[in-house]
Amino acid sequence: MTKKHTKHILVLVSSQKISAGKFVETLQRKLTERDREGKRGYSVEIELGLFSDLSFIFGDNVLNVMIKGKDITKYDLIYMRKVGHKNTIIANSLGICLKHLHIPFYDSVFGDYGAKGNKFKSLIQLSVSGVPIPKSIYFCSPLMEESYNYLKRILGAHFVAKDLGLQRGTGIFLIKNQKDLDSLPYKNGSQGKSVYLYQELIEKDHEYRTVILGSEVGVWYEKLQANEVEFRYNTSLGATEVFLHKDNTPSYISEPAIAAAKALKIEIAGVDIVIEKRTHKVYILEVNRGPGLSIYNDISVEYDAVAEFFEKGKPLSLKLGKKFRDSPVGF
Repeated sequence: MTKKHTKHILVLVSSQKISAGKFVETLQRKLTERDREGKRGYSVEIELGLFSDLSFIFGDNVLNVMIKGKDITKYDLIYMRKVGHKNTIIANSLGICLKHLHIPFYDSVFGDYGAKGNKFKSLIQLSVSGVPIPKSIYFCSPLMEESYNYLKRILGAHFVAKDLGLQRGTGIFLIKNQKDLDSLPYKNGSQGKSVYLYQELIEKDHEYRTVILGSEVGVWYEKLQANEVEFRYNTSLGATEVFLHKDNTPSYISEPAIAAAKALKIEIAGVDIVIEKRTHKVYILEVNRGPGLSIYNDISVEYDAVAEFFEKGKPLSLKLGKKFRDSPVGF
């Protein structure tokens, strides 16, 4: 006798309420009754799960979604039944992943990238769009965060913790050991959500910011470290800007930057790019909607570029000031 195939269905909800359990229990009974009546050639098993049980490993050609340590690809269908306001971004991020993994899910609206989100969701969209980003891990609940040794196995001995709610480098921490991990501020976020995304530390050869206007590079500049100790290249933390000739933007900078802005459907985007020191591989660190522009008009042409973009729909060639450099250091 041929063994029946079993179809596995996962029902995701925001909280473990009695009504959620009743829904799964009743639906399982109905499907079992239909199976006995011979209405289909396979059996069905339904499991109940929480959004807080999810974790994501993604970036650098990797995409793994786990629920309680089990690979999400074991399921044939996923139903996001009770999302709730606090899990909208997670549900949308999951939908984007499921669409990429070709796993059917309801409701399909969660598979479309929209404006509401955070750094986690943006990085998920970049990853599934083929844009190179550093390897990253996100646990939906702070209670799921594994030990330093677990993160070390995936991300390397030193990695970065990024507060999803902060900007300009103030929420970025270098993690070297378990003590650093345990000392992260505000680790347990509000409403049971995780605050931090963990990311591979890229040993940088160069870091750049490109301002994408439409489908072109409007401006680009190199960020220079404030000092050898500081691993962040944020101007708010003392890094300096060296503006470069737009016409000299190499394709290995312009192509991933434009692709990143298009993946997130942003016409005016600040794209942060790093070149890894050892491999010279290009990574997109972040894409900023409504990027901050330099106020130093003696060296910056950012406002000029945006003004021309508003007038003509695309940036025109720009004249260079005396402090511009024709090509990046080392190239």
